[in-house]
Amino acid sequence: MNSKYPSFDQMETNRRPEPTPPEEGIKINGLEQVVQMLRHADPVFRQSMLKRIHARNPQLAQQILRVLR
Repeated sequence: MNSKYPSFDQMETNRRPEPTPPEEGIKINGLEQVVQMLRHADPVFRQSMLKRIHARNPQLAQQILRVLR
């Protein structure tokens, strides 16, 4: 069998990718992402999401509302 792909025996199966150091990782600002999503959402969806967030975490809902305005 002549294939352009290496056989399983020829592959290096014990190599793992090097972990990314924390200082080079992707930083995520969840609050800003939520605010951006809500800014672009239609008003009905925005109100629905804010009500659901408020039911679970009233402080967070208030914080989002402050940033939205």
